Amino acid sequence: MIPSKLTIQDLFASTRQYVVPLYQRSYVWTREGQWEPLWEDIETKALRIAAGERPPPHFLGAAVLNQIPTFGNEISKRQVIDGQQRLTTLQIFLVALRDHIVHAKNAVEDEDLAERLQSLLEGVRPLTENNGPMANRKVERHKVWPTNFDRDVFVQVVNAGGIEEVNKIFPLTKLPRKRTFEPGPRLVECYRYFAQRIRDFAATPGAGQHPLEMLYQTIKQCLQLVVIELENDDDPQVIFETLNARGMPLLPSDLIRNHLFGRAPGQGHEIDTLYNEQWRHYDELNSDGTPGFWKQDMKQGRLLRPRFDIFFQHYLTCRSESEVSPAHLFQHFRTWWGSTTPERDVRTELETLHRFSDAYREFIEPDRISAADPTLARFLRHLRVLDTSTAYPLLLLLLVEAKERIVREERDRILVDLESFLVRSWICARPSKNYNKIFTALLKESRGAPTLDHGLIRTRLLAVSGDAAWPDDAQFERAWMSEPVYARLGSSGIQMVLSAIHDGMLTSKQERVSIAGPLTVEHIMPQAWRAHWAKPAPAQTPVPGEPTAEEYRDEIVHTFGNLTLLTQKLNSEVSNGPYKEKREEILSQGLLRLHAYFRDVDVWDEAAILKRGKALFAFARELWPHPAAVAY
Repeated sequence: MIPSKLTIQDLFASTRQYVVPLYQRSYVWTREGQWEPLWEDIETKALRIAAGERPPPHFLGAAVLNQIPTFGNEISKRQVIDGQQRLTTLQIFLVALRDHIVHAKNAVEDEDLAERLQSLLEGVRPLTENNGPMANRKVERHKVWPTNFDRDVFVQVVNAGGIEEVNKIFPLTKLPRKRTFEPGPRLVECYRYFAQRIRDFAATPGAGQHPLEMLYQTIKQCLQLVVIELENDDDPQVIFETLNARGMPLLPSDLIRNHLFGRAPGQGHEIDTLYNEQWRHYDELNSDGTPGFWKQDMKQGRLLRPRFDIFFQHYLTCRSESEVSPAHLFQHFRTWWGSTTPERDVRTELETLHRFSDAYREFIEPDRISAADPTLARFLRHLRVLDTSTAYPLLLLLLVEAKERIVREERDRILVDLESFLVRSWICARPSKNYNKIFTALLKESRGAPTLDHGLIRTRLLAVSGDAAWPDDAQFERAWMSEPVYARLGSSGIQMVLSAIHDGMLTSKQERVSIAGPLTVEHIMPQAWRAHWAKPAPAQTPVPGEPTAEEYRDEIVHTFGNLTLLTQKLNSEVSNGPYKEKREEILSQGLLRLHAYFRDVDVWDEAAILKRGKALFAFARELWPHPAAVAY
């Protein structure tokens, strides 16, 4: 075997084709698993180049190649023994970059910029297609030649010329009542993903360089693979089977543990004692042999990861003040560990890790602290429903590292502001894609601030602009009254909101009845109203483009004004029945303050739904206040 280290530019610049053999599987990489981490690596390096830095090379993995004999005008070819997913993805990324450069060049009027983009195109285009004499130009012009299963789609995507053309070949479709498009072939979705990321990145202002030039510099300088070329006496099939043999790969937590305890003896620490005191509980199994708390898999996005690995990602983000990719967790840790001189003390770091992990366990099991810290427990329960773990590193700072710097009252005010920002944004369908950057910036500023109080956090949250800004009362009310939240927030989300309003309705004159058991969401006007309720009166003068009376009802039944909480048994009994009977059952059986509203409401229609929606919003506005409407 002959190994070499090549940049993406080096790999694809030569006139060569990388052929994927038939025995390999089709393209299987996904957005969450691979595309997003790859883009994060590219974007991070490009931004550092934009800041005038020379970032160190970043290793993207390895590819194992075997030379294929060629004859006459055939171009040089290599069989891809290992790394076909990586090479195919990189080629799709380069094609998306090439297509966007063409689009950008055709759209500019500035001659100097047009010349720069043309020069850039002349650098990128050779990375996406071979030139020169060829025996079969239709095939050999492609840098990568996938398996039979992927070949037709790959050729169509590479030759389309842009995202609009790709969408014409592979139209975007939605199933009835679905909010998102049906996914297309995996390679098409790969192109769509990178095309959108490149388009977004190209729209960001650059200092001197065009953002597309930064991406090209990243390809030329920063992204590397180890390429291993087999020699004549190497058996490619045996090597392929060996590389892809089933096994149990080391988890990031395993690598981190090995790194720490590998250094402990050199610092004078006794390994067995240190392990038993500071690490054993992370490795423990349950009495029945199943994974213990820290070994259990948790959902992160659409993937399952061990709980310790997820915790350590948040912990390392908190300690390093930088975003940590779960796909490169150990690499991030190793870089952070080596960033100080002298080297960090293993025992000290393990003791710190222990304190942080104790706090993180409360994030997962907030009932453990309900009696001692009800405000924090409530916030953590809501945060889990919101599925916004990007706030965890900031919380770890507040609850562990800065615990002695901030009094409980100030901390609780911070929690109120954080929850208001998150809940309002969630109900208003604001994008959460920038939460990592928002909370990492808050983390940095909070750690460096001479005094840490709610005013600092509030000021930074209010400074968030654009489509991620903190929704004010008018925006919050508009979404509350009109958004079909049941379909978007789901049952658990509606339960969280209505349970919080129930608690907010209780006064000193009422018993503090807590909701201990699971409840279900009930539509007062049922979703299947057509089969059981009278139709709404049609508009006397229909407005073109506006929903009909029935279409409006289909939307409004999913708004907060039409939703309440019932036990599963009561929900099943009242189900789609008429309002009069349903109201009687709810008032006679239900104990929640939410139900008292229906005592004086004899008719349930669109007007009644809107009126109750406004009544509920009055509580929601107080539970999740905006600083413009309240002062501490």
